[in-house]
Amino acid sequence: MATATSPVFVGRAQELDRLLAVLGRAEQGQPAVGLIAGDAGVGKTRLLAELADRAEKRGARVLIGGCMEAGDVGLPYVPFVDAFRDLGVRPGEAELAGSMVAAVPSLGLLLPRAGEEGIAAPPSGDAFERVQLFDGLLSLVVRLSEPPCCW
Repeated sequence: MATATSPVFVGRAQELDRLLAVLGRAEQGQPAVGLIAGDAGVGKTRLLAELADRAEKRGARVLIGGCMEAGDVGLPYVPFVDAFRDLGVRPGEAELAGSMVAAVPSLGLLLPRAGEEGIAAPPSGDAFERVQLFDGLLSLVVRLSEPPCCW
């Protein structure tokens, strides 16, 4: 049976408006965060796709990472590898990613273009190394949220 999809966004207008307001606050330099939750099949992915499309049209850098399970085990770093897959395509991003990997080498495992091929493997059991990795990820996201002239 064939399914059809439409580029026309239907429904969830109120939710989209709320998320666009969050985006507007972020564009003004104000702290902003949104959380989308719901049962499977209620349209979360479609809502996010619409938000991402509109954000990109407004000049925002959008990173999207998805979760993946392999049997009984989740792969916790896959969303980062997925989200940063095309990092380096825009001008200046490759240099930014390279400098971040130089500072936090384990970050290269999660940045397919900056390090070796992206691997969804956690760092060794060393808790300090994991803290460094998460700090590196946070620093990278913060730097990417700044205008490219400021990198």
